[in-house]
Amino acid sequence: TECAKLASADFAQLTVAQHPNMELPVAACVRRWRCAAMLLSFECCGAIVAAAGASMNSTPSQFVYRDDTARRMASLAQAAYCGPTASMLNWTCQPCVESGLALENGTWRGFHSKLHGDYDHTFVSLGRIAGPDPYSDGDSDGWCFLSVRGTERLSNWESDVDCLHVPLSLDWACPGCTVAAGWLEDWLGVEDKVDFLLREIGCGPSSGRRVYVVGHSMGGAVATLAAYALQVKHGFDLGGVYSFEGPRVGNWVFTEAFKERVEAVRPVFRITFDRDPIVHLPPQIWGFEHTRTEVFYNSSGGHRLCEGVEDPSCSARYSEVWEWRFTEHCHVPLTPSGSICECNGWIPLSNKPPPIGQHTVGLGEAIVV
Repeated sequence: TECAKLASADFAQLTVAQHPNMELPVAACVRRWRCAAMLLSFECCGAIVAAAGASMNSTPSQFVYRDDTARRMASLAQAAYCGPTASMLNWTCQPCVESGLALENGTWRGFHSKLHGDYDHTFVSLGRIAGPDPYSDGDSDGWCFLSVRGTERLSNWESDVDCLHVPLSLDWACPGCTVAAGWLEDWLGVEDKVDFLLREIGCGPSSGRRVYVVGHSMGGAVATLAAYALQVKHGFDLGGVYSFEGPRVGNWVFTEAFKERVEAVRPVFRITFDRDPIVHLPPQIWGFEHTRTEVFYNSSGGHRLCEGVEDPSCSARYSEVWEWRFTEHCHVPLTPSGSICECNGWIPLSNKPPPIGQHTVGLGEAIVV
């Protein structure tokens, strides 16, 4: 009975206090979707709600999906796992080289944000790329990227399990929109510095250069919020969004607003792989909805552009817990190394960063703070 209430509740208004009689595992999952509690609640509810009849219909993206472009974006997403190493500054890290993209000299920036007591919590990488914009209508004076690292630290897991719906503030111009608290906190922790650094390297709103936003896993969730904020709140010229194996981020109101404000004007692709479990979280029954447009890669490496929000012939075909394979979460077949969430050479910060405005390079680290 309580599971039925949960499935039908208005999640824009849902709080644990409003449902004090829910079974403990279900109530706990409204706040945090730790693996054990998640499985208990799924057992209670029977199964994840099938997407075929529950989601809104839509046609595939008006922008052409190009596998070669996706591979370059995947390398940029993987490079965020390299962290603040010297090889990022001179663009010699393995994913940097494999991307085939030329970085404009002196334009790479990267920094960590502190959260949950961890100075290495969220890492973002950004820079300016020489060469034509992947989706330019004509000649372009280069383009820019923002890449957000996925889950790698214990503190990242603390954000991942914080799936309480929280409303977006008025400056998001998204009334009724709610998103997962943990990933919103991650983005808000880096938002101002990202805005400053993009402008500093010549990627501001009036620069004529578009900003592409990428990320894997947790990084894909934060990238989705970043793309909306840069476009709507900060006035940047968004180039596109590539989310690799990212989870659901917000409610259906946010999904629709994202469609109208971002997807309608720029290419947005949500890449999924075979039986990866993370794309099924947080569950739809908790009021979360995926953004469009899904590009599903199967175990053989073939891909298809999916219909609607959650096409049952794509990743949604594996919506049952027993069908998931956690080992597939890092193995999007788009990076030469075979794993999108690994990069040799990352060195975590061991001490508190220096005051804002100072740059440090030492012990293989290249940190912009």
